[in-house]
Amino acid sequence: MNPAKKQILNKTENSENPEKDWVSGISTILIVFLGGIFPLAYFSNSVEPGVSSRYLALALFIIIATLLNRSALKKAKSVLTYPLIKSKLLLAVFAVWITHFIAIRLSINVGDALCTLTNYTLAILFFLLITIWICANQKILRSILIAINFSVFIFILFALPDIFSKGQFLSDAKSVTSVLGNKNFFAETLLLTLPFLAYSALTEKSWLRAFSCFNILLSLFLIFILQSLSVFAALSIGSLVFFTGSIFTRKFHSSSTYFTRKNGVAAILLIATLCIAGKFALSLEIAQPLKTKTQVLVNYFQHPELLDETSSLNNNSSFERLLMIKNSLAMNSDHHWMGAGAENWKIEVAKYGIAGTKFLNYGIMHFEHPHNEYLLILSEQGILGLLAFLSILVFSFYYGIRILKKSTDKSTQMLIMLMLSGVSAFSVDALFAYPASLFYPFILVVLMLGIINSMYLKLFHQPVSASSKTTSNVFTVTLILSVFSFFIIAKRFNGERHLFNALVAQHFTNWPAMIAESQNAESWFYNVDNSGTPLKWYQGLGYFYQGDLNTSAELFRLAEAHNPYHIQLLNDIGSGYEKQGDHSTAIKYFNRALSINNYYPDALLNASAAFYNMNLPDSSYRLLLRHPPYDRSGKYRHDLNFVLQGMALKNASILNDPLMNKVLNANLKNPDWLYNIHLSSQKKNRSFTLELEDAIRDSLIQ
Repeated sequence: MNPAKKQILNKTENSENPEKDWVSGISTILIVFLGGIFPLAYFSNSVEPGVSSRYLALALFIIIATLLNRSALKKAKSVLTYPLIKSKLLLAVFAVWITHFIAIRLSINVGDALCTLTNYTLAILFFLLITIWICANQKILRSILIAINFSVFIFILFALPDIFSKGQFLSDAKSVTSVLGNKNFFAETLLLTLPFLAYSALTEKSWLRAFSCFNILLSLFLIFILQSLSVFAALSIGSLVFFTGSIFTRKFHSSSTYFTRKNGVAAILLIATLCIAGKFALSLEIAQPLKTKTQVLVNYFQHPELLDETSSLNNNSSFERLLMIKNSLAMNSDHHWMGAGAENWKIEVAKYGIAGTKFLNYGIMHFEHPHNEYLLILSEQGILGLLAFLSILVFSFYYGIRILKKSTDKSTQMLIMLMLSGVSAFSVDALFAYPASLFYPFILVVLMLGIINSMYLKLFHQPVSASSKTTSNVFTVTLILSVFSFFIIAKRFNGERHLFNALVAQHFTNWPAMIAESQNAESWFYNVDNSGTPLKWYQGLGYFYQGDLNTSAELFRLAEAHNPYHIQLLNDIGSGYEKQGDHSTAIKYFNRALSINNYYPDALLNASAAFYNMNLPDSSYRLLLRHPPYDRSGKYRHDLNFVLQGMALKNASILNDPLMNKVLNANLKNPDWLYNIHLSSQKKNRSFTLELEDAIRDSLIQ
């Protein structure tokens, strides 16, 4: 054959190979997006720099991937090769989506809840695509491994400036955040990449093995220095699940070369070495934060009454987490089966009280998550939502164990054990953090579930090529959902960027810019920030500092519809009514703020002033007595003097006695006289009125 003709023929054959073209296309976008675009989609000029931007990239990824699938379908490439509808794991995933969809009906901010549902929808579509691709061609798994190795390498590169900050090695572990927001998010992401890195290190024989080993060593080092208790616990349980799986697999496949007695002894020696190394590490200075956290938790276990007190001992993150657990359980007690509503936790958590420290009593701390994924689901979606979420974990283990029982392929056994260890680590981490609410930990566990699901379908079901019409319909729906999701997330991402600019303007007291940026940020999909603060409150604050009190008061009232339990907002609305002379309505709002925090200084002073303006100094005085003792200066002292004088001038016993009245008027010229009587009454635990009358009588006797 003519060489030229042979070359042309080879090119024609390659171009007409839909299988090869399809695998090449999918592998390319996986490596480009999962290994490059996702890690780099971090925008520091946004209030959520690494979440919406990455979901936006995920939507774009699914759109491109779906178009590739449709293109392959036109070339007679069968993409749907296994009956997905028979997957119990897939049904469990859809059950979670349905419970969240139902929970939207109770949402205070429906657009905000819809954005979260959009993120879940994209995750489900990603799960479907991973299942379809690995079922169709397992070579795609290698592309996933390559992509994750590159993403970990990028994370490590961005962490280096934090590690060697100002020429010093690790001057502050909290600063090591890479492009993942904070140190805990960074540690959680590294943890959930370990199963993929370990599999490529154990099964690959090329450059990828060396690259994976390098990434594993650096990841473990970073996990240690980041000192995340939840990640340490998750890593321990994940490792335990892996070694348990090894024993389990050896029981059914004694010929498996991965799980020999020699390897078992080596594993035991490795665990013993890690325990010794861990004990040594705990003696180092870098482990001090870890020991401090442990001591704090032990202290709360021994003294649970601290949780109901305002104490300096509560100035720690452990107290805040325990407070959130208590409030979440209280929320569920009001909404057992269906929950309080999607995205309502950050709104309604304040209803059950936020107090216990000086910082919390000032009302400037707003919580967005209970630091427990199960509690969040239980609170917002009820018992049914939690059962649906737990069913995913149950079916993933059910599928994994069945695969380990049946499969004789050692690489498949290793893959499934590592994926199960990753799912276990995610499940444990979710007890102390919120990995499902972040992008990377959530997507990594979705990848694990997709791999388990695809391997199960391949092992227990016969390949059945779906009709081209069915396949086309599936990808058409996927394309529509991903395009719709792209525009929703783009709208929210735009709002987050404008809100960031508004906060910068607030910092520099540029009130016109703050108002303009917060107005540009607001949309139906984004009307409260992640802490539950309405965007209209930011606008009202800007107008307040510009001196436009009427516009400010109107915006505060409109903001109430988006968060009726925002303590600062309730106080601001009350202040607006008080300025208009509507004292009774003002007091209602101040009392609502005080129902959230009984020691909130601003609401106490404002409510006291409202009662004083209603000529009720006794009621005003009772509120001032509740004012926190560590903040009794400045405005408090000024208001107290007015109230004490008002109480004295309304005292009937004094007014009806000319001599007592004369002594009173003479002593009122001394600004400290009434205050000293007040202090004396507090010391003796007597009423101010009785102490005042006795003080005047003593003056008459003298």
